[in-house]
Amino acid sequence: MAFTGYGLHYTKVHTGILIFACLLEHRAIVLADSGINEKAVAGTWNEIVDKITEGLKSGKGYGGFGKAIDRCGEILTRHFPRSSDDSDELPNRLVTEE
Repeated sequence: MAFTGYGLHYTKVHTGILIFACLLEHRAIVLADSGINEKAVAGTWNEIVDKITEGLKSGKGYGGFGKAIDRCGEILTRHFPRSSDDSDELPNRLVTEE
């Protein structure tokens, strides 16, 4: 629901990535749109989840999320280098809900 609810599937080449963490359930999930998911190596999104959970378990959640976001950026840059007419199609923001 959150992936489509926030319009992450509306990018031109389908590169939206949702990083979701529920502290109450001790669960993290990474959902990637079809364009980037087709290019990513198997296990890539588990690697991102591991970065988040390692950070949370060590009391350094901010660092874990930062590493996860940086790694997503590396993956996107490798497979979809920025073109001269590129624009930021999605807001880069943290969404919190209770």
